[in-house]
Amino acid sequence: WALENRDWPEAERQIGRRQLAETREGRAVLRSQFILQAVREPIALFDEDLNSLQVNNAFGEMYGLDPQQRAQPLAQIGHGAWIDSVLLQRLKDVLLRDRELWDHDLIQRTADGVERHVVINARRLQQQDTGAPALLMTVSDVTVRALAEQKVTELNRQLEGKVAQISDVN
Repeated sequence: WALENRDWPEAERQIGRRQLAETREGRAVLRSQFILQAVREPIALFDEDLNSLQVNNAFGEMYGLDPQQRAQPLAQIGHGAWIDSVLLQRLKDVLLRDRELWDHDLIQRTADGVERHVVINARRLQQQDTGAPALLMTVSDVTVRALAEQKVTELNRQLEGKVAQISDVN
């Protein structure tokens, strides 16, 4: 016997503590997965080659991607929604130079064929298992706000025209 009888209770306690810690960790992972999938803002994680590692349901719905599908290149997601060369270069800069991308405005045609105004934010993270860089990206659909701003601009233009007409009459 490698362990004497008196050492068994301590070994059992250590095994019990480890099993409890593993159970708690598993629950925490499930909880974080549940939260990620429940969030209505599209969120995606990409590797250093811009292949998808994980996307939430909102991202999948917006770009026609199955959240369970792995290693989808960003440029192939969403039927061409991500082929903007300026954006792709800025995302690569986030990965290579550890920069952050804030409020990058873009107009995209998404999986449902609708043209949307989106704001993209991205930052670099380290993958825990490999230490390799990863890109965390969020996409905010601001189409309604952009259309409202266009309407206000148009109404202001019309109002200025009316004011000019009244000034001419006076």
